[in-house]
Amino acid sequence: MMRYTISFALLVVCACSNAGTLPPAPSAPKAPPPTLASATDGGNVIEATSVGTWRGKPPLKRHAFDVVLHNPSHEPRWIVLPTMFPYESSNEPAPGGSEGEIRWLVLSKQPRVVIARGGQFLAIRLAGDARVGISPIWIESWWKDLPKSTELRVLVAREVTIGGTALAALADSDPTSASAMVIGAKDVGDERVETIWHPPGDRASPIAFDVESSAVVTVPLVRDEL
Repeated sequence: MMRYTISFALLVVCACSNAGTLPPAPSAPKAPPPTLASATDGGNVIEATSVGTWRGKPPLKRHAFDVVLHNPSHEPRWIVLPTMFPYESSNEPAPGGSEGEIRWLVLSKQPRVVIARGGQFLAIRLAGDARVGISPIWIESWWKDLPKSTELRVLVAREVTIGGTALAALADSDPTSASAMVIGAKDVGDERVETIWHPPGDRASPIAFDVESSAVVTVPLVRDEL
């Protein structure tokens, strides 16, 4: 902080000597976003901002968030988010269990950004050190009342498998995503679906995450209707 104070003082002296008048008052600095989470290794994983809520048949709600996801590793990692917030006074639902369908959505072709959507998880395989902004992502809730804020939990996984098969192997092409800012999927009918995977015999297969770290961010919820 002292370094910035000294630099600003020097700037004022130079401005006065060159122009002979006082410089305009500096604008107030912007407050840092409160919705920043850090992984256990200290690397920033997610920034999230609530942008509104769509209300279905009570108590169903769909919450929209603008997010920035960051891979804190130099190697590719899966960043995993929920598709639904846990019920009140519960830790469920959450990513895990079994999955009967995976939709691969190409949110951007150049640079390539691909996201996998299952029944209870969203996953994006980020290249090493990559950072992707998605606006928005949608997460459902079945809360009776809308809280002032909620916790958004994310996983950083070395690998994700379904029925023992690597998730990446179930895509038609390499799902690794590069740094970009993209528009999120609207719904399950989004036209950017590249392929849809179903397990053999259409029987749900167990999903497993080789978790390297995790992060929890507390996001104030805006009440704007979408």
